[in-house]
Amino acid sequence: MKELSDKEIIAGIKNNDCKILHYLYDQMLPMVKRMVVNLNGNESHAEDVFQDAITSIYRKIKHDEFDLMCKFSTYLFAVSRKIWLRELFSTKNKYVKSGTLPDMVNEPQEQFTIFEKKYFAILERNIKTLSKDCQKILRLHFNNASISEIKEIMNYSSPHHTMDRKYRCKKRLITQIQNDPEFKKLSDEYSEKNRIIY
Repeated sequence: MKELSDKEIIAGIKNNDCKILHYLYDQMLPMVKRMVVNLNGNESHAEDVFQDAITSIYRKIKHDEFDLMCKFSTYLFAVSRKIWLRELFSTKNKYVKSGTLPDMVNEPQEQFTIFEKKYFAILERNIKTLSKDCQKILRLHFNNASISEIKEIMNYSSPHHTMDRKYRCKKRLITQIQNDPEFKKLSDEYSEKNRIIY
């Protein structure tokens, strides 16, 4: 595909043009992957960050809040970096949002702290309330399966559809856990014990 102008990219995002979205994944995801991996993440994290950045930009464009003052690729990279740094420095929901959760079936329980054991119990309870597909997608994600691996296992039609399904399942799980009274109590206890003063 030929190189697209920033104007063509923005118009494509606004119109939810699949060709433009594929172009962005092909041309711009690699630089976000390099950034995330260099900042203690992995490719699965990078794909989440990239999707969140595209979603954020899409919302701004749709609400006429988008004012591009640099190249689109530079802007996308800056948004992605901001999202990843926020994830890195998040404490309250870091176990939910990261892709580094261990397999809760196979991982030896003795290596976890009391806090982690309580958290995994909350996580497991909330995962079981989701649809069977969401449960499978999230367990694959937490065990660092790539988008292409999830696509193949779930027999989905495209990487974009797979990322969208994973995003929706993950968002639903995060919302449920954030609203779980046990999580709120545990989170407050953890924050109090691990308070960081900047």
